[in-house]
Amino acid sequence: MMGVPLPGTSLVQHTPFPKPATSTMRLLLLAVLLVLANASRAATLESLGAIPLPGVKGGFDLMSIDGPDQRFFLAAEGNGSLEILDLKAAKRIKSIGGMDAPKWVVYRPESHRLFVSNGDGKVRVFSSDDIAEDADHYERVDRVQTAEGAATSLLVPELDRLFLAVPAHDTTAADLRIYRPVAPILSK
Repeated sequence: MMGVPLPGTSLVQHTPFPKPATSTMRLLLLAVLLVLANASRAATLESLGAIPLPGVKGGFDLMSIDGPDQRFFLAAEGNGSLEILDLKAAKRIKSIGGMDAPKWVVYRPESHRLFVSNGDGKVRVFSSDDIAEDADHYERVDRVQTAEGAATSLLVPELDRLFLAVPAHDTTAADLRIYRPVAPILSK
């Protein structure tokens, strides 16, 4: 039997919202917690240490790696040097100075050649051919004159090409120079 509604009320009956099953709620909560845990884990890095570079001044530019021998090559632009690090021993093994704002470092593993493009328009080429005997030996085998300010390079092994971007100057337009790395490099 329905009674007369009180003032300010209606005769419509309200059905409570159905409660989800407890196991469904637990699964939903677990899924949300897993998403949050993975998101926070993906956004962090674990520090594994540092390799000191005493005496190196100024900033750095780009870097390259010889994965099998765990050698790391770092262009120390402000210092005018190429820093060669041993990742396994966590130490610097060599600093090659005399560069003019080294920018890009490209390592070519099949020929054990390092290509370092510099702000003075020269690509310096280093070799570590006797890597089996002495992985810490790097010798300059060539210096290729390109164009002043041409320091941005990209080695594409699939094409066997080294691309070098040359900026515009007062009287010359910018261009992209294309080289084919030659191994062994004959000039010393």
